Amino acid sequence: MNFFERTFTAQIRNRARDLWAKAAGTTPRFGLFEKSNLGSAVALLGAASLLAGCAGTGTTTAQHLDARPAISNSSSTESELLTEYYAAVEKRLVAKGYLRTDGGYSEAPLAVDDLVANFERQAFYDEHAFRNGRFVPAQVKSVLRKWNKPVRIEIVFGDSVSPQQQALDKENITEFAVRLGDLTGLDIELSDSEPNYYVLILNKTEQLNFVGQLQVLLPDISERVARDYLTSEARQFCSAITLYDRRKGEIQNAVVLIKAEHPPLMKLACIHEEMSQALGLVNDSKMARPSIFNDDEEFALLTVHDELMLKILYDSRLERGMTADDARPIVKSLASELGASLNSERI
Repeated sequence: MNFFERTFTAQIRNRARDLWAKAAGTTPRFGLFEKSNLGSAVALLGAASLLAGCAGTGTTTAQHLDARPAISNSSSTESELLTEYYAAVEKRLVAKGYLRTDGGYSEAPLAVDDLVANFERQAFYDEHAFRNGRFVPAQVKSVLRKWNKPVRIEIVFGDSVSPQQQALDKENITEFAVRLGDLTGLDIELSDSEPNYYVLILNKTEQLNFVGQLQVLLPDISERVARDYLTSEARQFCSAITLYDRRKGEIQNAVVLIKAEHPPLMKLACIHEEMSQALGLVNDSKMARPSIFNDDEEFALLTVHDELMLKILYDSRLERGMTADDARPIVKSLASELGASLNSERI
C-alpha cells in the first residue's frame, strides 16, 4: 500500500498570519525572508494519508529529543531577528486595534444562521489539498472529526526557552487545557506518559533539528511533510497537525507548533487558536466573527463565538464521521439553543 492509499489522514493546517496587509503593507527582509506584499493567508501543508497505529510511543517525548548542534552559525542570528520581527508585529497589530482579548462580548448578538454556516465551514472542510506532491490551499469537504478518548498533552520545550518562560508557557497551556475540557467535556490534562497531543515550543534552529523527532512521534509521516511543517516562513506564526481515521472521524493524535520567538500576546494567541483547532475545528473562515478562526488577527483569544463552536462540536447529538448534510439539522437545533441562551444573557 503506498503512502497516499493508507488509512489515516493527517489534516495539516498552517496558520498564516498576515501582519502587513493589516499593519504595514510589506514584510521586512530578514535573512531568508523575502520582502513581499501579503494579501491573503498562506499555508504550506494540507492533508496526507498515514498508516494506522500512530498512537503513543510508550516513552516520554524528551527521550526522543536530538541534541545535535545548531545547523549553522546564522541560525541563532536568524532567531534573534525573528524575535525582533515578531515583537514589531505584535506592537503594530495592537496599535491598530487587533489582537483583542475581550472575547467579542461587545459585538452584536450572534445570529443562528451565521453560527450554522460558520460551524459547517470550520468543521467540515479542510484548508488544503495534496496536489503534485505538494500541499496547496483548497477548500476540501471532509467528515466531522472529534476526539473519542482522553487527551494527554505533553509540552516539548527547546533549550532556547528559559526556565522562567517555560513555567509561564506551561501555566498558560495548562489553564487553557482546563478551559477546553470544560467547553467540550473531554478528559484533557498534561501528561508525559503515553501522550497523544504534543505542543512544541521551539526556535528556528530547534525546529530544523526536530524533523527526525517529529517522525518518531508520528512514525508514518514522511520526511518531506515533517520538514515542510517545521520550516515555515516567518509570516506563518504557528500551526497544528491532527491525525484522524477518515472513516470514523476519530482524531488519534495532534501536534501543535508554536515558535519560541513570539512575544507574550502572540504566543498566547497561538496557544488558543491551535490548541482549539486541534480538537476538530480545523478550517478557518473569513466569515467567522467574532472569532480567532479566520486569520485576520482581530482577536487574539478564544471568543464567545468560538466557545459555541466547540460546544456544538462536542455535543453528543453530533457523531464522528457525519457529513455536513447529515449534521446540518442537528447543528441548527444546537445553534438555536446555545445562541438563544447566550443572547438572552447579554441583553
